[in-house]
Amino acid sequence: MRKQEWIAALVCVATVSGCSEIIKTVRPKRTGSFALPDVKGMTVSEAKTALAMDGVTGTIDVRDNICGTEDPTPVGHVCYQSPGAGQMVYGDLPVQLGVAVPKDHGGKGKDAWILMPDVRGKSVKEARAILGKAGMKDLVVTQDTMCQDGPDVVCETSPPTGTHAYLHVQNQLYVGEPKAKPPQDPKPEKKPDKDKQPDKDKKPDDASKSIF
Repeated sequence: MRKQEWIAALVCVATVSGCSEIIKTVRPKRTGSFALPDVKGMTVSEAKTALAMDGVTGTIDVRDNICGTEDPTPVGHVCYQSPGAGQMVYGDLPVQLGVAVPKDHGGKGKDAWILMPDVRGKSVKEARAILGKAGMKDLVVTQDTMCQDGPDVVCETSPPTGTHAYLHVQNQLYVGEPKAKPPQDPKPEKKPDKDKQPDKDKKPDDASKSIF
């Protein structure tokens, strides 16, 4: 270990909180380019310390990042870095770190999101309850001719199932249109019975008799 790194490490041990900031001020500025270390798998604090120890003095931007579903990186640890490990950089170059988050939600405040639950086939009331419990409040129900199960059954959502759905924007539930009532056959008009002859022997009513 070089002397300047050893001095920086002693300062870090003596002041656990804010270690990376102190290292930035204690370690002499590195001249020329150097290979960026691999900090994937470390906690954010460990990664910042490693980068500072290696001569990074630029801004370190930490963001939530979804690693692939097969990525074993624990939640809260670095799963992405840019520039990548081994790339030649200068000390004042900004570095971005992506931190593993739970696979089904992330973000904070207005950027909070979830993976859209599957509410297809649920009633509108059931879908609202499921999504409301997940934190999604602003839902619009839209009728779509592609939906065949009537106006109270969800056939699709926007965003689609399993994709990012931000909690503080308007999301949509698609339902079918009301089923039209089948047309009724008009009642047939009554036609006079040709075979029926008027009764010649029928006497007129008393009301029709002449009083004269």
